[in-house]
Amino acid sequence: MFKDDGSVVQFKNPEVLASVPSNTFVVTGKHDTKKIKDVLPEVLTHLGPKQLAELKELTKGKVPEGIKEENEDDEDVPNLVNENFEKAGESK
Repeated sequence: MFKDDGSVVQFKNPEVLASVPSNTFVVTGKHDTKKIKDVLPEVLTHLGPKQLAELKELTKGKVPEGIKEENEDDEDVPNLVNENFEKAGESK
């Protein structure tokens, strides 16, 4: 299963439960979450047109719409004032 953050959830022996009238599907079982680049050779055959387009954008250095950049949350973190942690810790 491909997630919007650029990771892949791989299930080992998945069980799928479905309710077609309510358009609901549930996948259960043991799983691993990995980055796309770690499982790329295994996953290429399972990619659809949307995922292939996003993969092409990722290889060009662009971030596809809906995928958050890793450093996006760092905007709220203030810059480090004292560059040396050890000296700052010893002085207190």
